[in-house]
Amino acid sequence: MIATLNDGLIIRELTERDAPRLFELMNRPEVQAFLPDRFDSLDEMGEVIGWLRGNYGKAEYIRLTYAVSDGDALVGWVSAGPLPSDESRRELAYCVHPDRWGRGIATSAARAFIDWLRAADLAGELDAEVHTDNAASIKVLESCGFVRSGAFADRESGASKFLYRLQPLPSGT
Repeated sequence: MIATLNDGLIIRELTERDAPRLFELMNRPEVQAFLPDRFDSLDEMGEVIGWLRGNYGKAEYIRLTYAVSDGDALVGWVSAGPLPSDESRRELAYCVHPDRWGRGIATSAARAFIDWLRAADLAGELDAEVHTDNAASIKVLESCGFVRSGAFADRESGASKFLYRLQPLPSGT
């Protein structure tokens, strides 16, 4: 387990049992509006979870993605990996099931994950991309200490996005 959040939620490693709920979450239209990932089958989702789990414990990970769960039930995820617009940089990403939106779960999970990444010396500099019309996600990023550092049109989708960068901790913290 990575962290305990409010209301008994936890951040933990993904398991194969998460595949159906993760597949359902990632294929919801309201989630797809803001995330580029698409999965065609439950089998593909299982393969992706296996690949993600293969990054656990690696100092030079490609993408670390952990489940946000209520007991054993996945309600979302948090991740650190390549920034889509510049893969030489690290991105913080997160997603919460729409039936849990508006409860502060994304903010709580993102803060706890950032703290864990820093404690494990895995954070380095973190950036994030967000659609300009995703006010909830912008609020999450700003609540976690990210500051807007630019704007651009996504190369693939043409969507207007903001780029955010996490401000470093002051010296001695």
